[in-house]
Amino acid sequence: MTVYDIVSKLNSAGIKVWVDDGQLKLKAPKGAMTKALKDEIVANKSELIQFLPSVQAATKQEDIIPVVSRDGDLALSYAQQRMWFLAQLEPGNTAYHIRTALEISGELNVDALQQAIKKLINRHESLRTTFSEIDGIPSQTIHQDVGFCLQFHTLKGSAIEEVFTAFVDDPFDLTSSALFRAGLVSQENNKHVLMIAMHHIISDGWSAAVMVRELSSLYATSVSGEANTLPPVNIQYVDFA
Repeated sequence: MTVYDIVSKLNSAGIKVWVDDGQLKLKAPKGAMTKALKDEIVANKSELIQFLPSVQAATKQEDIIPVVSRDGDLALSYAQQRMWFLAQLEPGNTAYHIRTALEISGELNVDALQQAIKKLINRHESLRTTFSEIDGIPSQTIHQDVGFCLQFHTLKGSAIEEVFTAFVDDPFDLTSSALFRAGLVSQENNKHVLMIAMHHIISDGWSAAVMVRELSSLYATSVSGEANTLPPVNIQYVDFA
């Protein structure tokens, strides 16, 4: 993981990071600093201390990484270029799908869940991104709306594992379709399974875990009608490309 990736993940989690008098400083909301992220910071501490001052235009966290213009074709990061290249070599390869299954017990407000997922998509530009190639150079496009619809599935004699596998292994088209989808399987006794699939070119396992936590918060506020309390995502992945 590069320092760019680490700083992006810190921003997504609402964690502020800066260098003060040669010392790395952090300020994290309660529960935001996971062990995995802490280990990445420790392993890359010297690189972070070298990197942050070079791009720190002001003392505020939102000014640390310059925000690129969203006009026109946007460049891919090195990691995205690799994913794009692999996708061209092996079209339809599902090895690069990130899969998540969330078991939900009890009464579920489906309308609130759909609202929460749409809010999550609005928060993260990567969930609204498609890719193309112009004159041999790959680029990405961020869309205002990808027309998300929650997919509903029934078992009909199939095991939940079969339904989940078919859902998450349905190939993505990097050029023309949203690279994030969610489906809901309702079972007996008020039990449900929320299935989420996204392509690795727009996310990774750590980011997916962050999004799941955000989705839980967004669902709770959608049910209660309260205002969303999640910090804004000031730096998006495209800003590091």
